[in-house]
Amino acid sequence: MDLIKIKAFLGKGRTTKNPNPKDLHVLRGYKPNTLLSYNAVAKKLIKSMRAKGKFSFKLPISAKDVYNFCYWAGREEDHPTQQDVSANTLQKYLYSIKAWHLFHNKEYPHTSEAKVAVMLRSSAREDAALPKKEEKKAVTLEHLVLLTQNLMQKGKKEREVLDIALVAFWGLERLGEITYQSKAGDPNPRKKIHVLDVRLRTAHNGTVRALITLRDAKTGKPSTSISRKGTTCYAQ
Repeated sequence: MDLIKIKAFLGKGRTTKNPNPKDLHVLRGYKPNTLLSYNAVAKKLIKSMRAKGKFSFKLPISAKDVYNFCYWAGREEDHPTQQDVSANTLQKYLYSIKAWHLFHNKEYPHTSEAKVAVMLRSSAREDAALPKKEEKKAVTLEHLVLLTQNLMQKGKKEREVLDIALVAFWGLERLGEITYQSKAGDPNPRKKIHVLDVRLRTAHNGTVRALITLRDAKTGKPSTSISRKGTTCYAQ
C-alpha cells in the first residue's frame, strides 16, 4: 500500500505522523480499498472543519464537531448542497471517522450517538422525498457492436480501448465460471470445469475450436451449445 495515498488518515488533523512498525501492522489488517475510503472521509471531515473556520484541529474531535459534520454532509430540507450524501452513506462516513480515531488511539465522542441518530433520521426523510434515480442498464451486445463499429475506424489509441472493452466484455462474462478461486485443493465438480470438460475440434479448414462444458452456468440453457463469433468476438 502506497502510504502517500492515505496521508490524511495517517495524520491527526493538523499534525502528521510517520507510521511505526506497529502502525504498519495495524494498517495491514485493512484492505487497501478500505484504507482509501477511510482516507477520503478524513479529507471530508477536514473540509467540514474548515467550512466552520477550524483550519487547524487535532484528534480527537468533539461531539459538536460530529454534529457539524452530520449537518454539513447530510441532506437538509430546502437547502441542497454540493456535498450532500444519503443517510446511509453518512453513517458509513461516521464509521470511518471512528476507525480514524481507533488508529491513532484517540477516544471518539460516543456521547454524540443519540443525537446523531436523530439527525440521520432527519436526513433519511429528505432522502425519501427525492425522486428515485433511474437505474443504469447493463451494457449489452448491441452496445458493444456500436462501440466496435465506431472505434475500428479511429486511431491506435481508440483501437486499444476497443481491445480492452472486448476482453472485459467477453472475458468477464465467463470468468467466474471457468476459473478457480484457489490454487490447490479439490474443486467442486458441479461448479468448476475439469480437463475432461474441454474438447478440441478441428474443422475442415483447419480451424481449431474448443468445446467447454459448464455446469450450473449463470447464462445459457441446459445441454445447449453456445457459439461465440462475429464482429465483437476475438475467439470462438
